[in-house]
Amino acid sequence: MNIGLVIEPTGAHLSSYLNALNGSPEATAVHVADVTGGTEGKVREVLGPKLAGFHRGVEEMLRAAQPTFCVVTLEAHHEPEVIRACLESGSHVLAEKPACARLEDFERVAALAKARGRQLLLAFANRLSPLAEDARRLVREGQLGRLYGVQVFSIADQTRVQGQGSHPNWFFRKDQAGGGHLAWLGIHWVDLLQYIACTPIVEVSAYAGVVGGTAVDVEDSATLIFRCGNGMCGSMVSGYYLNRSKQDFAAFWGERGWMWLRPAGENRLVWCSSDPAEKPPASQSISYEGRKSDGYATFVQAAIRAASGHGEFPLTTEESLRTLRVVFSAYESARTGLRVTIGS
Repeated sequence: MNIGLVIEPTGAHLSSYLNALNGSPEATAVHVADVTGGTEGKVREVLGPKLAGFHRGVEEMLRAAQPTFCVVTLEAHHEPEVIRACLESGSHVLAEKPACARLEDFERVAALAKARGRQLLLAFANRLSPLAEDARRLVREGQLGRLYGVQVFSIADQTRVQGQGSHPNWFFRKDQAGGGHLAWLGIHWVDLLQYIACTPIVEVSAYAGVVGGTAVDVEDSATLIFRCGNGMCGSMVSGYYLNRSKQDFAAFWGERGWMWLRPAGENRLVWCSSDPAEKPPASQSISYEGRKSDGYATFVQAAIRAASGHGEFPLTTEESLRTLRVVFSAYESARTGLRVTIGS
């Protein structure tokens, strides 16, 4: 397959995408576009003979490569127009989230993807982690019965916010990033809890703001309360609070049991499933210590295989758009003080 890669020096997870493409058997030829030219040395070093061309323009790259699949990792406000060009060329697209600074910009390219019969995927790489897959399997098997509630914590370090000074980088500028912690890190859990529970979030209320006293104009703290399509209610805390590292945790409760996930640190899944006809059961657990894989490599590889006609895409355009709508609906709720219903 011919693969298109559109990047710039300030794009996120550049090394992860380059390594994923270098390790993909299907990605036999990679054409790269970087209008700045600033990544050329790194690209040539990592891709080696797989690099079929380094271009200073996106349209030039698309004409030369005619790619089946494109990866786009740029500053969020730069992505929608590039995604549009890739879709119009006939390519499926995997874009680094949030892939827009305004929801309506992503809605337009999502509509284009649907019209062209292409998939537009956001890079929710945690979906394919063994922990997430096992948690989803327990739900689908009915181990917890009908789900009642969920609580999620997605916490990172305040240090990165405090270090921005008076000239923050694009991650901390609303006109360029669309939002703060929720749009950048919490969004993974917004997607993941819907994926695991097999149900969409349909209504949300939220608070968001700057609690660390810095001059950034995106939130470093957000709290969401939401309702899902299956009736499950939940809450989520998303913020930069720590002095270093991350803390992630999720717990689900249902009519027949519960489970909790700790992907950071312990990397463990614990659950308890009850059957009224049986003795009170003990909790069970799976440790994923030593099984940590490169989530981006796995996700990119799965998407490329699907684009080549082997297997299903790990995510759909509709699921990508749904998660973005939840995030931007939370921002609307925080701004207006109103509960927001999320459209389909």
